[in-house]
Amino acid sequence: FDLGFEPQITRIVDNIRPIRQIALFSATFPRNVETLARKILNKPVEVIVGSRGQACHNVEQIIEVRE
Repeated sequence: FDLGFEPQITRIVDNIRPIRQIALFSATFPRNVETLARKILNKPVEVIVGSRGQACHNVEQIIEVRE
């Protein structure tokens, strides 16, 4: 959103079927993202890891590359 993607996201949502499933992921959830989520999601479920409004600093990511 800081880069100005809100109009494109809104346009995409306006052009997809009304009966749809949308998943919205964000490392942080500023007010403008929350406002958009409330506008486009039905009965959203919010999962918070760490503190609300801040990125969690103690998440360990393990990536496995198989060849």
